[in-house]
Amino acid sequence: MTKAPFNEVVLGRVLVPWLRDTGWEVYQEIQVHAYGHVLDIAATRGRLVWAIEIKLCFTWALLDQADRWTRSANYVSVAVPSRAGISGIRRRVLDLLGIGCLGVDAAFGWVRELAPPALRRKIATGLRASLREEHKTWAEAGNADSHRYSPFQATCKAVREYVSSRAGCTMKELVDNVPTHYESTATARNCLAKWIGQGAVHGIEARREGRRVTLHPAAAES
Repeated sequence: MTKAPFNEVVLGRVLVPWLRDTGWEVYQEIQVHAYGHVLDIAATRGRLVWAIEIKLCFTWALLDQADRWTRSANYVSVAVPSRAGISGIRRRVLDLLGIGCLGVDAAFGWVRELAPPALRRKIATGLRASLREEHKTWAEAGNADSHRYSPFQATCKAVREYVSSRAGCTMKELVDNVPTHYESTATARNCLAKWIGQGAVHGIEARREGRRVTLHPAAAES
């Protein structure tokens, strides 16, 4: 019998329901900015935001990952297998950085707080503002397949919704009325024209009528 792989996803499958059971709303694999870092788990409860990075080993690289979110979340923690030791210098570094540590036992399905995170009252709003309902179920936390609900996918969804209600709109009308992840309207027009033309924005097609290009819901395939 082939042994099931032990990876970050396995830890996430224990951690996510534990967070939900303790009153947190859980979002998985969050990318705040296009081409930016991806956070394994963001959890919210009221106004509080908790950022959690999952790894199989307690390493300095893991602490570096977690430290990126200390400006964006009220609590920041790392999650590792329960057998990982955090005594001595590791515990002192966690306390110094204000980063917590969760021990996850995948075999028995329990989570224990090995070190509490510090509370940060003043944080940037970017992480909280980037959370979408799709992040709750789109991808599993800790997956190694780059599977996530990205800023580009959020833009594609907004484009489909706009075009479905305003078939025949121009690219300018679209960009003037739909928030996107692009830094400027000029970039948005150029990039969306390219991706729609290549079929990368599923469900949308461009039609040329003389010199005028309009956008429409794609015809259903027979």
